[in-house]
Amino acid sequence: MAATRSKTRKNRAAPVPDSADVERAFFASSLNIAMPEKVFREFEYALNAMAMTFQRWMRQSMTQAGHPELSALEILVLRSVNQNGANESIGSVMAHLQLTERHPLDYALKKLDRLGLIARHRHRKEVFVSLTDKGRKACRDHARLQQQCLLAAMPQDRKIANMAITDLTGMLRQLTAIYDHAIALSGAT
Repeated sequence: MAATRSKTRKNRAAPVPDSADVERAFFASSLNIAMPEKVFREFEYALNAMAMTFQRWMRQSMTQAGHPELSALEILVLRSVNQNGANESIGSVMAHLQLTERHPLDYALKKLDRLGLIARHRHRKEVFVSLTDKGRKACRDHARLQQQCLLAAMPQDRKIANMAITDLTGMLRQLTAIYDHAIALSGAT
């Protein structure tokens, strides 16, 4: 009887794997191909940590400036309009902040407008944004906190890892271009 059981086991086909198991195996092997080096994964984790910390810094400093209700995107919009002039077009804000969809910006603009930090106006078909006095004050208060806290924490020579801030800025722009290219390639498949 034992011989019969072993013959039956030998003749049985291997069980067909569940489709979820196949997908998990494919995903795991795809990750190993796409990111073969642990160094690269660690780089992306560090990049994410920097992005999240930067957003927390913006929210914390704007809270100290008297606007705890603002999200990171709303603060970036406010800062963009402050930096780029009195009247900035919606398209210009989107390009400056690397936004690909307009609806998150529309929500941010509605909130900033409701809070009295910006004013929106149309010129022909284009919508422009400018800061109100309250918005300019929020940006000044935020800049003062940046000077007192963030810049005070930086090395005197303004270098990080022996790189000037301007060099780091260039490096970050190059990384942005690389990730943009990867987005375009992934959409082409």
